[in-house]
Amino acid sequence: MPRMDAIDVEATESDTPTYFEFARALRVRRAERGFSQKLLAERSTLTQTRVSRLERGAGTPNIEECARIEDGLQLPRGSLLVDSGYYESRGRQRPGDVLTRLDTVEGLLTSLTDRIERQRESQPVTPTS
Repeated sequence: MPRMDAIDVEATESDTPTYFEFARALRVRRAERGFSQKLLAERSTLTQTRVSRLERGAGTPNIEECARIEDGLQLPRGSLLVDSGYYESRGRQRPGDVLTRLDTVEGLLTSLTDRIERQRESQPVTPTS
């Protein structure tokens, strides 16, 4: 019988579905690029063991690791999180949705600023004494 401290405890799919979706997304993206785990590890400045654990859903990736992996795979930031359903599983908006909303707000602010400027220009200037 193996010792309890020697067993590699991994999460189950029902415990943390997002980890397994992240693992799947990572494996798919790595395969699309034709990279080995070793090459991805080198390009991402992670260990091959860490890449392997993340691909099995045995580890919890932090945001820095996600960014390093995406850089290593030459993916836009947030791609792996979007692919894994991270945002939807937490009721959060995807980065693209947020950027679209920011563009909308920026457009509204620009429009409002232009309107205020036109109103100021159309009002007569009264001299002050």
